[in-house]
Amino acid sequence: MAAAKQKNATTARTAADRMVALSNEPGQRPLAQKVLSIQAKEAQAEAALASGDSEKAISNMNDAVRIEDSIYALSQPPYPPIPAHELYGTMLREMNRPAQAREQFADSLMNFDKQVR
Repeated sequence: MAAAKQKNATTARTAADRMVALSNEPGQRPLAQKVLSIQAKEAQAEAALASGDSEKAISNMNDAVRIEDSIYALSQPPYPPIPAHELYGTMLREMNRPAQAREQFADSLMNFDKQVR
């Protein structure tokens, strides 16, 4: 994520590839595998954004939120640390897509509200 924020697309892509490899290692507990898959998709999205491919970034973030939404209940502290919808909203805001960002932030808040109740 740090490399992507610094617009170092090559390093970001290498780090994302490592996350994908980790998420595909056999023998993981199902929840751990899903969390790693979410983080891998987020890393791929950030790397795509750093290289200027916003459509690939959006595709990867769609996958990340789909995986995260499939998890019935994430334990506390939150795993992953930044919910996918929130990260996606931030990314969309940076892409100057405020309406889409608002939707992701709203989804993040609804998920938070479900967890607190």
